[in-house]
Amino acid sequence: MVGIVIVSHSQLLAESLKDLALEMGKGKAKVAVAGGVDDPDNPVGTDAMKILNAINEVYSDEGVVVFMDLGSAVMSAGMAVEFLDEEQKKHIRLCGAPLVEGVITATALAGAGAAIEEIVREARSSIAGKTEQLGETGSDDTAGADSGSGPDEDARKERFTLHNTMGLHARPAARIVQALADTNADVQIRNLSRDGDFVSARSMNSLISLNVKQNDTLEISFSGPDAQQVFETIAAMMENNFGESTLPAIKSTAKGTVKSNKFTGKDKLKGISVSPGFAVGPVFHHKISLPKVSKKPAGTPEEERTGLNEALEQAEADIEELKKQSRSKIGEEEAAIFDAQVLLLKDPELLKKAEQRIKEGMSASAAWKESLGEMIQMYEQITGDSLASTRKIDLVDVGRRVLEKLSGKTLNGIELSEPSVICTHDISPSDAASLKSDQVLAICCEAGS
Repeated sequence: MVGIVIVSHSQLLAESLKDLALEMGKGKAKVAVAGGVDDPDNPVGTDAMKILNAINEVYSDEGVVVFMDLGSAVMSAGMAVEFLDEEQKKHIRLCGAPLVEGVITATALAGAGAAIEEIVREARSSIAGKTEQLGETGSDDTAGADSGSGPDEDARKERFTLHNTMGLHARPAARIVQALADTNADVQIRNLSRDGDFVSARSMNSLISLNVKQNDTLEISFSGPDAQQVFETIAAMMENNFGESTLPAIKSTAKGTVKSNKFTGKDKLKGISVSPGFAVGPVFHHKISLPKVSKKPAGTPEEERTGLNEALEQAEADIEELKKQSRSKIGEEEAAIFDAQVLLLKDPELLKKAEQRIKEGMSASAAWKESLGEMIQMYEQITGDSLASTRKIDLVDVGRRVLEKLSGKTLNGIELSEPSVICTHDISPSDAASLKSDQVLAICCEAGS
């Protein structure tokens, strides 16, 4: 787990912030403080040795993120790092994020098992929520927020307004990623309507995280030898609205409600009807989850990496077969959701995280599951009525399939012994495609789209 260090001129401030952060992070993270100096007459200040002790207290090879309040705190933290050996220095990040917002964000992510680069990135942008709430987004006050590497200065920049009813969801995002396959071009996209940072157009997850809704404006930068070719392809897709509907998005106000925690039969559950009619039958309760896995590898990092690659290839073959079967049942456009799933398997950010964990000594199963968990958490943080916030089911679906290949076990699919009413939190594309219509009387979902 990544450790967190709080450096402040005030011991009281540092301790209070630690208490607040641990409360917000449910007490799961490792947090140490280095506040003030050991001088009863003048306790305000920073001490490099205190900071060094705090770093050692929470140190692990997963890294330590150090947050500082102001002035000499930065210099003292830099001096403390110099006392570490060269190997330890590689795992330390001095973070310039705002102290309170940064520490709270980092503690929550660290407690959830996030990697150090994600923690630093999110901490640096943690001030954005406050500035947006105060209507200060884009002002000089947010200049310190992390905007990523950004496009080249000489890159061609174009703006497009997305008119798709469902915004930039999995299928159009997949088409953008596919347009970049086998090209020598650097394409980065940001959501101007939400004042977002640029992300790589080669990453499905990054594109979906932009939370692009209908009528949002995108800024896209194109550079590299194949920039013109890719621009023409993406511009044509934008102009054609990715072949999707542009009808106004429906904003439902209906909410599922129940009057008590225990359903007695007298209470009423009010839901959103997807199709007319009614059904009566036994309930089949389906729960989608990822299994527990061992972090201990069965072989060398190279063998674990090979095992993961083979599992990814097998999972891709399964998904391609599902797409083929679904195409004849529901049509080319709807079956294209499986194209998006294949691209999730190949997402460079996801694979990089998994490979790094394997390199650090983790099993392929654990490395894949934990890296997937980071992506799922990112999707969960997308709020509002955007379809993107519901698409974590695709990640769980893909993740479960890979873990099946790694373990050789089939994990909690839907197998009905009689015609039933399926009740589930959500239903994955794979499960939906595997259902036999003569066995399914109805489906009730708590979430989904």
